[in-house]
Amino acid sequence: MSEHERESWIAAESVPLDALCERVVAGTHARAHAAVPRILARLAALAAHEPHGAAPAVHRAFAALAEGLLAHLAKEKNILFPALVALAEADRMGRSRPPLAFPTVLHPIQVLEAEQARLTATLDALDALVQDQEAPTADDETWRAVKSDLAAFRCEVVAHAAFQTEVLFPRALELDRRI
Repeated sequence: MSEHERESWIAAESVPLDALCERVVAGTHARAHAAVPRILARLAALAAHEPHGAAPAVHRAFAALAEGLLAHLAKEKNILFPALVALAEADRMGRSRPPLAFPTVLHPIQVLEAEQARLTATLDALDALVQDQEAPTADDETWRAVKSDLAAFRCEVVAHAAFQTEVLFPRALELDRRI
C-alpha cells in the first residue's frame, strides 16, 4: 500500500460512514464503470485483429471478470450501502436501529468479502494470462495500452477491496453492534 493510500485511510476515520459509502460509489465505482467498457472495446478490437492470438482469451477472461465485478459493485451500492446509510443516520440522530432487510450487516459483508476474494483470484489469473502472452507484432501499441489499463484496473480493484476490508467494513460492523 502506498503512503498516500494509508494517509487517505487514516483521514477516512473522521468521515461519517454514509459519506464514505458515497465516496466509494462516486470514486471507485464510477471509475470501474468507466474503465470496463473502454478495456472491453480495446480487447474486442485486438481479438478481431488477432483472432488466433492471445487477445480472444484475454477478452473472454476480462469480460467474465467485469461481469462479476459490476454485479459485486451493484450489491454494494443497492444492498449494503443503503443499510449503512440508514444506520449512520439513525446513530447521528440518536435514534434506535432502523429496520433493515437483514438482522445484521455481517452477512452481506461476508458475502462481499467472499466475492472480493474470488475477484482477486480472477484478477491474478487474468494477470498471469496477459503476462504469459507476447504482444502481437501487428498492434504492439494497443497491447501496451491494454496492459496498462489492466494494471491500473487491477490496482483499483485491489485497493478498493483492501479499503473495505481494513476501514469500511470494520467501521460498519462496529456501528452495527453499537446501534
